[in-house]
Order: sequence, then C-alpha cells, then structure tokens
Amino acid sequence: MRPKRAHALTLDSQRLNFAAGASRVFLAVAALTVIPALYPSVAQLRPVIYGYLGVALVAQVLIWLGRGGWWRPLLGGFADCAILTLLLHHVGSASSFLVTFYAFGAVLNTLVVGKRMGLTMSIVATAMYGTLLSLESSGVIPYAPGAPDWISKTAPSPAMLVPLVGLTGLTTIVSSMIVGGLVARIRAEERELERANRRLTDLSVRDPLTGSRSGTSSARRCRRRGPGAGRSRRRT
Repeated sequence: MRPKRAHALTLDSQRLNFAAGASRVFLAVAALTVIPALYPSVAQLRPVIYGYLGVALVAQVLIWLGRGGWWRPLLGGFADCAILTLLLHHVGSASSFLVTFYAFGAVLNTLVVGKRMGLTMSIVATAMYGTLLSLESSGVIPYAPGAPDWISKTAPSPAMLVPLVGLTGLTTIVSSMIVGGLVARIRAEERELERANRRLTDLSVRDPLTGSRSGTSSARRCRRRGPGAGRSRRRT
C-alpha cells in the first residue's frame, strides 16, 4: 500500500499560516453577515466581498498545498488592505471602528510571516488610508456614501489629515515593530535552547574516560580484537 502524500499542514509553521489565513475568511463572512447589521448599505458591496471571499479561499488552498511562497502573503495583505479601505470609505473613514483592523492585519502578518512583511503591510495600510482621507477631504470622492444616519457625513478637514493618518500609521507600524521584536527574541532563545540540547546530548553519549563517543570507542575496540576474540575467550 502506497503511503499517503502529506500535505503542507504537517508542519507547525504551515498550520499557523492556515489558522491566520482563516481570519481573512472570517472577515469576508463578517462583511457579508455581521457588518451589514450595523451598516445596512454595505449589502451593496456584496459582489466585491464575494470576490474577496474567493481570494481568501484560494489563499487557503495554496497554504494547504504549501505553494505561493513570499507572494502569497504579500498579495493577500494587499487584498486585505484594499477591502478594508473600501469598507471604510463606504461607512466613514474617520468615524468607523473598522480602522483598527489595519493594526490587526499588520500584527498578524508579523506573527505568521515575519517582521518585514508586517512592516510592509503597515506602510501599505497607512498609505491607502492616507490616500482615502486625502481624496475625501479634497472632495474628489464623497465621504461615507453608505453611512447610516447616526454617523456624521462631514468629511475631515485638511487640518485633520495629519492627526488621523499619523495616529493610524503610528499605531499600526509601532504595533508591528513591537510584536516583531518579541517574536525575534523568542526565536533566538529557541535556537539557543536547541544548541544547548544538542550539546547535552553529545556529552551524554561520550565515554567519561576517553572523552570519545561511547558507541564509537566500543566499536573500535571490537575491531581491534578481531572476529575471533570472543570465541577464544569462551574456549578458555
């Protein structure tokens, strides 16, 4: 019987990637179910959200197969920032709690992929958010066209752009840097523990008298005695 081919989720890192990628699916499902309960007009964006859900499912399949490399989280991160920016534009970029998801996505990328990817996504998110606020403040695009009545539909003034973008960028980038530093330190300690374990294992198999490996020294003694050494002792 031929053994089954193991998929990529047999590796701990890939299981973590798969679990993190599931948050992208949950965001798409929430945008189709929970968020419209708070912002009913978001239902108008369902075709785009269904497309995002399709992208999230394809990404999960690639993670399962262990394919995609560096491009998979990069393109997935761009898709996350794009759909979040669209939702913010629709319901109010300066007055919606959804802006906090920028920091969540950056921290998740830092934990799963690495510090560079987390910082890259932090910069991308800040740039998208800043561009959105600039276009709304200058009147190029309308502000919060689908916001409910309880949300102000007044676009932020140009004087508010720097505080809004600066606070969002600072929160997102600093969060990613802090988490990245913690992850790097933990991984460095793990590598040091692995080296210590290898040294202890090497010492445990050494002969206390000769300092060589016990199994190796025994084999060498047997070879020096020759194949008939044992039989000659039994005859005597």
